[in-house]
Formats: sequence, C-alpha cells, structure tokens
Amino acid sequence: MRQRSSFSLFMIAITTIGLSLVVIYYYIPSAAENTFGAPSQRLSGWERLRYGAELIWHANDLIIPLNGDNGEIVFQLEPGEDAYQVAVRLEQAGLIKSARSFQVYLAWSGKDTYLLPGIYHLNPSLSAMTIAEMLQSAGETDT
Repeated sequence: MRQRSSFSLFMIAITTIGLSLVVIYYYIPSAAENTFGAPSQRLSGWERLRYGAELIWHANDLIIPLNGDNGEIVFQLEPGEDAYQVAVRLEQAGLIKSARSFQVYLAWSGKDTYLLPGIYHLNPSLSAMTIAEMLQSAGETDT
C-alpha cells in the first residue's frame, strides 16, 4: 500500500510539472505579444518562449525612455550594420538602456532585418521601441 501511495504522489508531481510547462510555453509568448506585438514568423517556438520571457522581464528597458532629456543626438546607421552592432552603438550613445533588450525586441518583432541606413535625429526621451520604429523609416542620406 505504501509503495502504491508513493507512485501516486510521483505521478501527480509529474503531471503537475508537465501541465505547468505547457501553460508557461503558451502564456509567456502570449503575454509578450500583448505588449510588444506579434512575434516574427521566423522565430521557432523555443525562440518565442525565450525572447518572450526576456521581453517581459526587461519591459521597462524598452517601454520607458532612458530619460526626459530632449537633447538631440545624431545617429548614423551604416549600410551593412547588423542589429547587434546598432544596439550596442545606441546604448553607448546614451539612447537606450540595454543593447541586449533592444536586440531581443528587434528579433521578436522581425525588425532586425529591416533597419535602414541613414542619419537619424534621436533623443533619450524616446522609448527604445520608438527608436526601433524610427530606424525602419528612411533616415537622411549622407550627401
């Protein structure tokens, strides 16, 4: 009887863990989608879960502007720069809080492949999500 009881508890624990994992697998991407928009079709289920969790955890890095300073910073996005390079330079320029969070957002939203070279007039009072949108519109060209 004792062995049967231990087995039942074991099965209940395994079932509970399995159900929890299923809920997490579907809940996290859905919660991230509510705040950050639909995920890119290029992302696998695992990437949606991982990126979704990072976005939820670091949401303030993307939603809240770095500061209220309206001082303009001229940012030049060079042809051939990838999302990682752009994110690092934006963080170094004092325009975003976290290069990693910005890069994850770009990958989540599919914007990582649509950054347009040009000269952009940005400022720290813009959210990282707004900056991402701006980098998809044609900036001034260097003539």
